[in-house]
Amino acid sequence: MIAVVYLSRTGNTEKLARCLTEEIRRTELSVELFRLEEFDQEKIDDLDGLAAGTFTWGSGDIPESFLPLLDKISEKERDLVTGVFGTGDSFYPHFCGAVTQLQKTFFRNTDLAASLKVELAPQRQDRERCRKFAEVFKHRVRKQLSRQ
Repeated sequence: MIAVVYLSRTGNTEKLARCLTEEIRRTELSVELFRLEEFDQEKIDDLDGLAAGTFTWGSGDIPESFLPLLDKISEKERDLVTGVFGTGDSFYPHFCGAVTQLQKTFFRNTDLAASLKVELAPQRQDRERCRKFAEVFKHRVRKQLSRQ
């Protein structure tokens, strides 16, 4: 099972998470969508994959409520297939800085398959980007499952 976990303040990251969930579902992988506060982090080891997303806070920071999930990922070994995503405003100097920080931790501690940064709310042209994210993610999950 794949979990798509997100933290959203304005609804933009939630919209992106829903788009990614729809596209992952179309790849015929089992997927569930969770708001961060609803996600049981103790079940990470039972997942085939995890896509995690957030908005960027302040000067390119990860919101504080997202940090416990990041700590849990920091304990992982590289067998979990992951993806990271988020929304931001390019007006700020560190566009989607939280996604960049997630990329670093997830790359170090998991099998990071894909990442996606979207300007503000997802637009029609972002649907294709979500589709590509889902395809890359699917191939990596299937590859990982074939090794087991």
